[in-house]
Amino acid sequence: MQKLAAIGLLAAAFIYGQTERDLMLPVARTMSGVVVDTSGKPLVGFRVDHRGFGWYEVDAGGKFQFDTRAPAVVFRKPGYSSYYLRTASASEVRIVLEQAVTHGGPAECPNNAMCVSIGSWGRRFCFPLFRDVEVADHAPDVDYQTRSYYIDTPKGRLGIVHGSGTMWSLGDPMDQDVWSSVEYHETVFTVDNRRIVDARGRTAAGKHWRFLGQLGETASYRDADADAARILDRVLHGMCLRQ
Repeated sequence: MQKLAAIGLLAAAFIYGQTERDLMLPVARTMSGVVVDTSGKPLVGFRVDHRGFGWYEVDAGGKFQFDTRAPAVVFRKPGYSSYYLRTASASEVRIVLEQAVTHGGPAECPNNAMCVSIGSWGRRFCFPLFRDVEVADHAPDVDYQTRSYYIDTPKGRLGIVHGSGTMWSLGDPMDQDVWSSVEYHETVFTVDNRRIVDARGRTAAGKHWRFLGQLGETASYRDADADAARILDRVLHGMCLRQ
């Protein structure tokens, strides 16, 4: 993780795929400001993600300053609704984070839970069964496993990919999805000392994506129209945590 944070902006431009490079700003911008709660008190314990490789942790006074070519960044703190900031038209900013008006995150699965998951690799997410959602077989690999929950649409099969494993994910949505969104909403929960990110967005083309994940485990879909997203969201909304 420290190695990722140390990679510079120039290196990021080469390591990213073509889609991410196309979304980046032509030149880096300097972002600075302060993060406060709704009462105006500076906040600590949050970080700025998706600014390029690695994250940025602000100082004890809630102040920040960094350079980035990312077209958007996300300010995150568990228990708060994350703040999505487009960087092209911002420089000196005041970020107000609101406490999330929602439940405390996914609950533990009851003993008789009728849900489906993957077989191993530290998985905790378990998803409800719906008549119109098909469940695929496990797809194991050397250090992870995946399973899909899919629906048939006029344009083909579309589904949620649930994966877990030691090298599966850092627990954050893809930069490509965050950067390409024109609408974005996210909440970060802390459950059993684990950070769970629930993020969703809509692109300029009207396609929806959603990401539900923690370190080493995620469930996500991409390129869904509004109707398909509503069906797949039922699965993600019903997730519970296996012990």
